[in-house]
Amino acid sequence: MLSPWKLAKIEGQGLHDLATALASYAQEHNFESHQGCYTIGYGEAEILVIYDNAPDNRGPQYRVEELGLFRAHLADQRIRELAFASYPAAGEENAGYSYAMLIDMSDPDEIKTLIDTFHKIKVAVGS
Repeated sequence: MLSPWKLAKIEGQGLHDLATALASYAQEHNFESHQGCYTIGYGEAEILVIYDNAPDNRGPQYRVEELGLFRAHLADQRIRELAFASYPAAGEENAGYSYAMLIDMSDPDEIKTLIDTFHKIKVAVGS
């Protein structure tokens, strides 16, 4: 986990702006993949980026449920969500269609488990 002083330094560099840019990038360049993840280095941090371009056709409450369950899992594991943003912005056509979530991944051994959990939640809510 990032030390508080490192996290404060990183957050001061605009993690929300980064999440917004990555949500836009997901829609513009990774649309066909529907969802995915990758890691990036950002300053001294290792960040897991999870993106989703596939809101549930049944309604927005299903995405809210998915995110709620995933965030609960993060909290249970004491893993910090660093930023979240959706694209297009509120008020624009198809607002919030894509999103990017940035997660502190100081322990690379947790990445596969976290990704598996994300996919299991998507399947469980979608069924």
